[in-house]
Amino acid sequence: MARVHDIYPIDDEYVNVSINGEEYKAAKGETVLSTLMSHNIQTIHTNDHKKNTGAYCGMGVCFCCLVSINGTAKQRACQTIVERDMEIKTQYNRIYNGEKDVEQCLC
Repeated sequence: MARVHDIYPIDDEYVNVSINGEEYKAAKGETVLSTLMSHNIQTIHTNDHKKNTGAYCGMGVCFCCLVSINGTAKQRACQTIVERDMEIKTQYNRIYNGEKDVEQCLC
């Protein structure tokens, strides 16, 4: 999918990532949150109270941008540098997605 919210054109190399099962382009070196924002994906996380959240602080303090990355739940999108072939799931919460290993998601 095409990026829609870049401030200026990015000349550096792009990498492909999967977001919720669809292929997207990400600028090498940017955060997962920047990639999500550039593709107009603003509903990021479903918290333990089943409320959807979006990015809030953008610096790792608020925990509103937790996503699943390569199968590991509750990763801060704003603090994670995007990598080639990364698999990102938004609005993902192991408790509400029916996974049995709940202890790991409470970290």
